[in-house]
Amino acid sequence: MYNFTKQVLITFISLTFVSSLHAQEASDGIKFAQRQATGTARSQAIGGAMGSLGGDISAAGVNPAGLGFFKTSEFSITPGFNFFTNKTAYPYTSDNLNQKGTYSNDRSLLTIPAAGLVLPLGEAAGTNWRSFTLGINFTPTTNFANKTYLEGDNYRYSMTDKWVQDLRNQTATVNHVLGDYTHELYSDGAKLGVATYLLDIMTLNGNSDWYSSANAANGLLQIDRVTEKGFSYELSAAVAANYGDKWMFGLTVANENLTYKKERAYSEDDISGVNDNEFAFWEYQVKQKTKGDGYNVKLGVIYTPTSSIRIGAAFHTPTWYQMVTTNDNVMITNTENFEVDGSSERSSATRNFYGNNPSELIYKYRTPYKALASVSYIFGTRKFEPKAVGFITADVEYIDYTTTHYRITEQKYNQNVLNAEIKQNYKSAFNTRIGGELKIDWLALRGGFAYNGSPYNFGDADGSTKKISGGVGFRKHGVFLDLTYVHTMSSIPYYSFNIAQPKGTLANYGGVSDIRMGTVAATFGVKF
Repeated sequence: MYNFTKQVLITFISLTFVSSLHAQEASDGIKFAQRQATGTARSQAIGGAMGSLGGDISAAGVNPAGLGFFKTSEFSITPGFNFFTNKTAYPYTSDNLNQKGTYSNDRSLLTIPAAGLVLPLGEAAGTNWRSFTLGINFTPTTNFANKTYLEGDNYRYSMTDKWVQDLRNQTATVNHVLGDYTHELYSDGAKLGVATYLLDIMTLNGNSDWYSSANAANGLLQIDRVTEKGFSYELSAAVAANYGDKWMFGLTVANENLTYKKERAYSEDDISGVNDNEFAFWEYQVKQKTKGDGYNVKLGVIYTPTSSIRIGAAFHTPTWYQMVTTNDNVMITNTENFEVDGSSERSSATRNFYGNNPSELIYKYRTPYKALASVSYIFGTRKFEPKAVGFITADVEYIDYTTTHYRITEQKYNQNVLNAEIKQNYKSAFNTRIGGELKIDWLALRGGFAYNGSPYNFGDADGSTKKISGGVGFRKHGVFLDLTYVHTMSSIPYYSFNIAQPKGTLANYGGVSDIRMGTVAATFGVKF
């Protein structure tokens, strides 16, 4: 299997590669760190700007001091419905002369309802502590449902180049890789690649080195099909205190849970037209499940210098997760004229290394912290009929995605690679939200806009997310109904693999996903 045409891969020894298809990926870390604007329909209608406004249970997840404005008890529930389109294109570049087109996926689904309960606890008699408030809130934070399809030619890199570099860096031997039954010292892809003869050691001029049969210099048709499912939610308890109707203080303690499933079929086919170069195709079928359980704390304060002005600030600690990821993967390789036991095609599975069970990895994961500043202006009068009041509110939020961190006790090498990739490929960002409401008697009209800055430090896609929202609300006799529509637009990079080169530059091979999502939410609530 030592075909001389593969020696071109040896020239990659001077490059440093970043992770691809370990049990965890840096892109998953960022995915788990991002939050979608959820909560009540009123909150979503004003762009999620709840940093200083208050008076809504959604404030528990943004600035819990906002619960200090409540004077009565309240219960609400918010079901919703999402429908979205994801269009993904493999970019046309000098390295990809055969762009296969744009692929579209349309989906719709019901969302998990949010629900909240607010209970004022009274005041401290004889002091300026006017009221204390307790809030219990259940909020879905992210829906991971998505489908991605990429197809294009690549004449420079194969995904297997990453595994080759890992094996070199770890000074691995074939026997050591194939004997890795008890610890995940090597990535799943590397082990299955060695087991199927996709990866092997070649001796040239007396020097032995790892190489891959998938030689991109000959041309590779790369196809990447990904289906994602799952969600995350937050269950929180918040307390707020009102001091002299001037200062509001709040604290939220939250439990975060996530469930994430990914099925992926990635393949590379030889398009050289040569039938005796010891490579026809390989395919990697991934079935990954991740469950996480974590905790975070949110602290907030709101100052009201006048009845018309509210100024807020909040800090969110990272969410500290305990994670479990299982992989049940299969690799199929066809080495054409190179045969083993009379066959050129062979397969191997993750279960072969784990006693016929999927692999399981337990590790810790930390999301970024957040800091927020906000201001609201309240206007209008209740002295005349019809009573017209309203507000304009705005939030600015800072989040540093480079502080996302993995701690993998059993895989120090993979841990260091993942954390290094996060610091190299991602960055800090500012998120802004603005919204307003005009209430005339029992009818409220609302609108909002949100802009989430790009976390990506690479790629041609804009990477940001924009949301335009609007809604109406009806309140009378202690009962309220709010209806909202949110239109979300984002253009994000999706890469099958990333290759870091000298001086920190990146060669990324994948595409751009243009996502358009519509969300309809309705909140029904009662005051008592």
